[in-house]
Amino acid sequence: MDKSKTSAYESTQAGKTRVKGAPTRINDVSIVVFAVVLLLSLLGAFVGLLFAFDGNPIFESHGVTLNTLVAVISAVSKASILYAVSFAIGQAKWTAFSRHRRLLDFERIDSASRGAPGSLRLLGNTSVRGV
Repeated sequence: MDKSKTSAYESTQAGKTRVKGAPTRINDVSIVVFAVVLLLSLLGAFVGLLFAFDGNPIFESHGVTLNTLVAVISAVSKASILYAVSFAIGQAKWTAFSRHRRLLDFERIDSASRGAPGSLRLLGNTSVRGV
């Protein structure tokens, strides 16, 4: 089937064909890279903070305690990893759509983006492991 005649595809300036609306902009990828770098930096800060205050009494400075710092680092880390994972799942949906896979596969990938039960079903399914 000639993909250039199908309305779901478009030609790029480089002469390649891609799915219309597929999230492949450099800006999106750079945000994901930033989120992963932020996550790794926060992980290092978390470990360093805990090693620095290991065995010391819990401090309080201007209403900020060690527990507050740990909670903030954990919340920002969780947000950055969720952004990166949701972007990866979104890319997998576009990849599955561009390969003319079954609609059931697309639905399984979509349910994986909505929570843990859908993610477990996707991991256990052998027909979408190539995604």
